Amino acid sequence: MRTIFLGLAALLCCATSHAVTTITADAVFTVEFRGGDEGPIIDPPFTGEGSFSLRESRWAAFSFDMFGHHWSLDDMDPAFCPTFQCFPDENGDLEKIQIHFADDAGEGFLSFDFLQGIFFMSVAVGDMGVVGSNDSGEASADFLEFSHRVNVPEPGSLTLLTLVLLGLGWIRRPAHRVGQARAARSV
Repeated sequence: MRTIFLGLAALLCCATSHAVTTITADAVFTVEFRGGDEGPIIDPPFTGEGSFSLRESRWAAFSFDMFGHHWSLDDMDPAFCPTFQCFPDENGDLEKIQIHFADDAGEGFLSFDFLQGIFFMSVAVGDMGVVGSNDSGEASADFLEFSHRVNVPEPGSLTLLTLVLLGLGWIRRPAHRVGQARAARSV
């Protein structure tokens, strides 16, 4: 019985140390494609607007409009934002959010690299399409509203509970069992 209890305690301690850091974020943004670099300058530029919500690294809401077309949360796959697309840096700050969306009419990819300050976009609908970044001066993004939180798990509380339960189990050993064990050894 004690072996099972100790094994369970060890499992709980180890499980808390491998908890996953998640992101919660809300944003309303606009994008603009001006062209240039290797293509013609677009005047007036192509514009798009959108919003998103992430809850514990899961897409809760998404909306993006460009070229007269609308994409929503239903056009995203997967609904979970994996760590290679939404992740914090080693300091726990939000480093990057990448969004991929597609439907029968078109598709797009938006990448917001907060650490390096780089925005990249690729959006296509029918015969209209743009690819560019703010790094090359072809595109830009502007957040009208943006809030985020990196959720770092607290492994200490479950570990502490496990240690307390382990200690109580060790202390509360019935005295008669201790006496019986001593008597059995002396025989």
